[in-house]
Amino acid sequence: MNILSSRQRFVSCMRFEPVDRCFLKEDGFSPSAIRRWEKEGLPEGCNPNEYFGMDLREFIRVNMDCFPEFEERIIEEDGDNIIKIDSGGRTVKQRRDNPLDAMPQFLAWPVRCRDDFERIKERYQPDIQERYPVDYEKKKDFWNNTCTSPVAYEQRGMFFHRLHMWMGLEGLCMAMYDDPDWVHEMVEFLERFLIAVSEKVLSEINLDYVYACDDIAYKTSSLISPEQFKRFFFEPTRRVVEKVKQAGVPVIVMDTDGNLDEFAQIYLDAGFNAICPMEVAAGNDLIKLRKRFGKKLAFQGGFDKRILAEDKEAIHKEVMRLYPRMMTQGGFCPNIDHAVPENVSFDNYRYYIELTKKVADDPHSYL
Repeated sequence: MNILSSRQRFVSCMRFEPVDRCFLKEDGFSPSAIRRWEKEGLPEGCNPNEYFGMDLREFIRVNMDCFPEFEERIIEEDGDNIIKIDSGGRTVKQRRDNPLDAMPQFLAWPVRCRDDFERIKERYQPDIQERYPVDYEKKKDFWNNTCTSPVAYEQRGMFFHRLHMWMGLEGLCMAMYDDPDWVHEMVEFLERFLIAVSEKVLSEINLDYVYACDDIAYKTSSLISPEQFKRFFFEPTRRVVEKVKQAGVPVIVMDTDGNLDEFAQIYLDAGFNAICPMEVAAGNDLIKLRKRFGKKLAFQGGFDKRILAEDKEAIHKEVMRLYPRMMTQGGFCPNIDHAVPENVSFDNYRYYIELTKKVADDPHSYL
């Protein structure tokens, strides 16, 4: 078979079509892992994905958050931590040094009543040029005609995720019971916003895929019931996905953390044809999910990041359990199931990447 471009390889891989080899999707890394690896052999300032020759992607990132942002300000300092108002209007507690190494603790949320919603709506107006990349007009021809990497549009923050970030989980769940009409009103506003702010990119760029985010679950189950999702969020989600399909986008990926037992089918029904990152600690197993969905859903991720901190024998065993089978079936991009943590050595990660590449070259020989 002829060698494909990275762009061709990604789309064919996700659509269960023949490929020269599996698309080797780049991983994400915790900042603390990068700092460690720079002491263990990674050249300083080097992107690990570029260093290891992974298949890179080209992202069109549109600002779908509040604009203008809330003014960030520290309201309390507590030893190693600070409490501040963040750019989304949330009150958070986070580490003073290296805040990206850990999730913040959310203390308060910007939307607690209808008046708060009316105020935050002013920060979610779609027709603002600053929402789009500063080089958007210059790069349109590149994205449409000469780019050899898959071109992705990040449609971050679907309905549950956005309201979760406005109200907190408890506030949102209480509103769904106490004032469902208000929740419907907020969802309708967000649907108009998402469709309007996405129209420019969907109509002007030949996209290979759209990447959406809706973190709906935790380790053992979903954060809300499927019934509540269907009541408030399913139809708006389906309509937004339909707009993407009408634009001719072949791959529509849902990035959703946690246990997928209840929601993988729901997102498939809404029109998504791929899911990531398939977190193993939350009970997701690639082999079982492939048996359940066949070629209806493609997967990205699914390699347990915790195993990377073990020995090379454990890494080898898990690569061989998953990757030959998944790669030969298609509809799969090997990937760590979330950001690589700091307890993973550079040597172990290098071993994992080199082994993954070796299997990708001829997965049939490892079955």
